[in-house]
Amino acid sequence: LDNRYELLEKLLASELARRDYWLYLGLLRFDIPTLRGRVEATLSEVVCAELTTLCSMVPGDACKELAALVAHAATVLNAMGIESAITTCDALTAIPSATAESLSLWQGIAQLLLTDKGEWRARVDKNIGFPPEDKATKQRVVALLQRLQSERGLAAALHLTRQLPRAKYTDAQWLTLADLLEVLKLAIAELEVVMRERGEADYVANAIAARRALGTLTEPTDLALRLDYRLQHLLVDEFQDTSHGQVELLALLTAGWSEGDGRSLFCVGDPMQSIYRFRHADVGLFLNLKRHGLNQLHLTPLRLTVNFRAAQPLLAWTNQTFEQALPTRDEAQSGAVAFTPSEPHASADSTGGVFVHALLIDKEAGDRVAARREEAKQIGALIAASLVNKSDTKIAVLASNRMHLQWVIAELRSRGIAFQAVDIDPLAQRPVVADLVALTRAVVHLADRTAWLTVLRAPWCGLSLADLYALCAGDDAATQPLWQKLNDRQQVTRLSTDGRQRVARILPVVQVAVAERGRSNLRDCIERTWHALGGPATVTTAASLDDSSAFFARLEKVERNGDIEDIVRLEESLIDL
Repeated sequence: LDNRYELLEKLLASELARRDYWLYLGLLRFDIPTLRGRVEATLSEVVCAELTTLCSMVPGDACKELAALVAHAATVLNAMGIESAITTCDALTAIPSATAESLSLWQGIAQLLLTDKGEWRARVDKNIGFPPEDKATKQRVVALLQRLQSERGLAAALHLTRQLPRAKYTDAQWLTLADLLEVLKLAIAELEVVMRERGEADYVANAIAARRALGTLTEPTDLALRLDYRLQHLLVDEFQDTSHGQVELLALLTAGWSEGDGRSLFCVGDPMQSIYRFRHADVGLFLNLKRHGLNQLHLTPLRLTVNFRAAQPLLAWTNQTFEQALPTRDEAQSGAVAFTPSEPHASADSTGGVFVHALLIDKEAGDRVAARREEAKQIGALIAASLVNKSDTKIAVLASNRMHLQWVIAELRSRGIAFQAVDIDPLAQRPVVADLVALTRAVVHLADRTAWLTVLRAPWCGLSLADLYALCAGDDAATQPLWQKLNDRQQVTRLSTDGRQRVARILPVVQVAVAERGRSNLRDCIERTWHALGGPATVTTAASLDDSSAFFARLEKVERNGDIEDIVRLEESLIDL
């Protein structure tokens, strides 16, 4: 951390916010030597589990050839003085075992067979131990690569070895970790003191307190016994996204249950939809409960396969595609979830399907902005074609993020296609509405400098930046409102000829609006002013006119006696439009 205390503060705050996760692991319950042994044993177990899976994937008929070729490559690289993970395999005579000590050997094999991105090598050259003159051996490597490529999941398993941790800490590493644990222990104590003093608690504190209140599986508290008497049935939804602490709470709540006592635990979830690992949810808990139950409770798994939401062609495409994308089997420790195909309901629609309209660009040389525009044009054209004969058709556009949709929204507007995107394209952020809000703010609050600058810059006036600067400059810039300056001929003479002409055109219109404020309906006042300024002529689509109508309708609801007490209310009222 280089003695940067502010960075240490942020790191400690981050760890305290997720303390339920590492407290569950018991990092503070053991003395340092014992903890080191347990942590290293756990690391070794993780490494061994992954390597065991990898070993089972390597085809038996390729093992001898693979060991011989990687040993040959290591010998050549050592002779050439080239540093590589492959060089650790120079004494290899057989496929490495699935032990933590063999991890570096598997990493060497991965380096031989895979690119840095984890893809099968397409080139075999001297950088991996096969110089040009060694043609015969190179051909053997090419043949081996072709043989291994047919093994589904093997490349991913090999690539994973590069990310596996060493199962042993150095003494220096462990000393640093031990110091950190001591600091965390003190930080938790200080946090609990602060929470008690303030009478506050975060979600983690509440969850920990709930588990403490129930005691342990062997020593339940009076509260746990009382709840055991009252609880008959428990239903847990979205179980695929539960954490260890939540499962521990569930185990405490059901500690006194037994088979045939009339009580039931119903856990519902879809492991393929587990998306909250960043919040320490562990889909492996779902898989373990399905196999082994919860403590003394045996759970009967029910697999639902009928899909009531999608048409048959869509399900067929999904089954075929995701069967290739997801693992072939469940693995609780790594969180791997095998694909489960769905079946259409008997009444499912058999029309439609999945159609790919590819837009191919060069990632390295391509212009991403131009590509997004072209993609949006294709989407707009497809939507327009779908609406030709069925104008009342409902069409949904899904995207990876909001920024992605901005191009599509612009294309739909240019085509005059009406759409609804409340949270993505709020009315208040559309140009015509933003200008109308500024006009309203300027009329009801003459000293609103930002609003007047927006009014003068809006399409109905179009004052240049140079003229805006000239109008704002001067000794009185901070004290004299722009409205006063616009009505001061001497101040207006600072502007260019074009600027003076533009101000002369809009000033009488705005003066009428200011004079009418409070004497008539504010909606009518602003709408008349906008029309008099030529606002409708500055919009290019019918959708923009619809946006203006929606604004005026909402303004009429918010105003009181021809005025608005709090302009923020108007802006907030536009959020849900």
